[in-house]
Amino acid sequence: MAYALLGCTWLIMKTEGELQHRLKALAPPVTLVLVATIVIVSVWTPLTHPSIATRWFSFPNIIIFSPVPLLVVATTWS
Repeated sequence: MAYALLGCTWLIMKTEGELQHRLKALAPPVTLVLVATIVIVSVWTPLTHPSIATRWFSFPNIIIFSPVPLLVVATTWS
């Protein structure tokens, strides 16, 4: 999904006309699928690997890692 979004946005920059309009319409749904994939992996990983859950949610790592989901939301929103 990340490569699909990357290709879609690259083609938006490099094309004009009908193709560009179609890609502009395609980019938001691809973004939502990518964000859903990120959420699924982010929830699945600590649930299936307790050592990763301990590493992610222990202090001070939780403070170090907390900007990551916030940045994902911020970049998705913009």
